Amino acid sequence: MKVLLVTGRAASKIVEEYASKSGVDFEVYVMSHEVAALIPPIEIAKRLKAHGVKGFDLILIPGLISGDVSVIEKEVGIPTFKGPIHAADIPYVLSMIGKVELSKVEPACKILNLSRELREEEELRALEEELRSKAYFDIAGVPIAKGSLRIVAEVTSAPIKGVEATLAEALRYKSYGADIVDIGMVAGESKPELASKLVRTIKKEVEVAVSIDSLDPKEITAAVEAGANLVISVDSGILDDLQDLPRDVAIVVIPTDVKKGYYPTTIGDKVSALEETVDKALRMGFKKVIADPILSPPLQPSLLESLVAYYEFAKRRPNVPLMMGVGNVTELMDVDSIGINGLMAAIAAELEISLLLTTEASNKTCNCVRELCIAARMAKLSKMARKPMKDLSLSLLAIKEKRDLTLPVEKMEGCEVVKASESRMHDYDPSGYVKITIDKCRRGLLASHFKAGEVTCIIEGARAEDVYNELIKRGLVTTLSHAAYLGKELYKAELALKLGKSYVQDEELDFGFLVRS
Repeated sequence: MKVLLVTGRAASKIVEEYASKSGVDFEVYVMSHEVAALIPPIEIAKRLKAHGVKGFDLILIPGLISGDVSVIEKEVGIPTFKGPIHAADIPYVLSMIGKVELSKVEPACKILNLSRELREEEELRALEEELRSKAYFDIAGVPIAKGSLRIVAEVTSAPIKGVEATLAEALRYKSYGADIVDIGMVAGESKPELASKLVRTIKKEVEVAVSIDSLDPKEITAAVEAGANLVISVDSGILDDLQDLPRDVAIVVIPTDVKKGYYPTTIGDKVSALEETVDKALRMGFKKVIADPILSPPLQPSLLESLVAYYEFAKRRPNVPLMMGVGNVTELMDVDSIGINGLMAAIAAELEISLLLTTEASNKTCNCVRELCIAARMAKLSKMARKPMKDLSLSLLAIKEKRDLTLPVEKMEGCEVVKASESRMHDYDPSGYVKITIDKCRRGLLASHFKAGEVTCIIEGARAEDVYNELIKRGLVTTLSHAAYLGKELYKAELALKLGKSYVQDEELDFGFLVRS
């Protein structure tokens, strides 16, 4: 197959560079325009026809060109489609020719991503059917099977947060893909009425299974009576106090006995104690018993030993589903949680864990539920395909990226290169000054304009561009240096919102070791 790649003068070298990596026979046709994306398809058609283009099996047009490129195919008689937006994607697009139907309207990269997404969604649907047929049992319609990796998202310290805040968090977790929302009660307190109200509110307002995490029998009983589908952290000592609990409610048992002050530390003791508690629960008639050997944070005491306990228990009791509390690792390491969640989901998939519990108990673990939901899907897809957790439509790459899309610096002959002088504070703007803040709850930017020390108006928007355009439209910015300064600060604030970082006007965003020498 021979492919003709159409481009403009500005991108011709980089298009040729990337196309040469594909192993596909190609030629590059360079239009006289500087930027090919601005050329109407009809003009490309006329130029190619006049040039007498022939001998090609396919023509690829830059993905950013607007409109339908069918007119080119009609004029030159060669199948014509839109290529990718970025030159760096050319090798991948060329490798997929014949495997995926490209578009004459949408960029090839978008078509390929959509094709991959649709295929993976179908694979996940098929897996769900398989899991449903092999499930140990279900929790409010959610099948719990070996390796199902169901996400349990805990609202920590729910009584302190209150009903309204707990509901808002539950709605957010559900939107991220959580299968079960867990209401975390406060140890040492007994608030059964509040536990009941929290469960009833979430059951009413959110279509999701609900669990209660408490060591207080009264709170547990009240929560189950209110409709809780799962009870977490049930140890040997508390089981005796749950005689009246319905036997069809699911329970997660752990290897401790808080009443007696027993906390096993060795792998053997953990596994044995957990087996005894599982058997005790089964003898009491509980039909949906899940085991949690308890995941430990790295080094203190030992993540590795706790993982071995999961492995050993799974070998000894293959018919008992397992839950893993990933939050014990993400919360107890000063490491970005994205990578931790990706790795822990992969380990959980290898151990065929049924449920993954996570928390967002601190600022550094915000978005952990969303991260773990994505990681679990990636792990399941990769395990099905028997390949590493990469090259999927999903990824957890946020700061780093797989391909460098930066265009090379072009040498401009005869053009003066001026070294920028050190910046100084912008000139005073007679129209006043602007104080910029962010509202993380409402996901917005706030620009408060001050004149003579008094606030004149507050402009709110989701994007930096919207806010600074409104400032300009209202005549609240009148100097170029002030406009440039506000553009920089507003974009910085928008970036902080996207990344969940702090924003303080006139201070750089903190990217930790990346920006420290």
